[in-house]
Amino acid sequence: MAGVLIAQFDYVVMFRLMGGFLLAGSTAVWLWRLWDIRRRQSLPPPLSAQ
Repeated sequence: MAGVLIAQFDYVVMFRLMGGFLLAGSTAVWLWRLWDIRRRQSLPPPLSAQ
């Protein structure tokens, strides 16, 4: 019985870690995109683009 409980606990912890990883990853990507957009807006267009 104890082995089943430990396995179940392990599964829950792994699931939560995966969820946290995905959340952190998506948040980082979103922040990077937001920063990239602001950086592009603040910079003048390069001469090669014209």
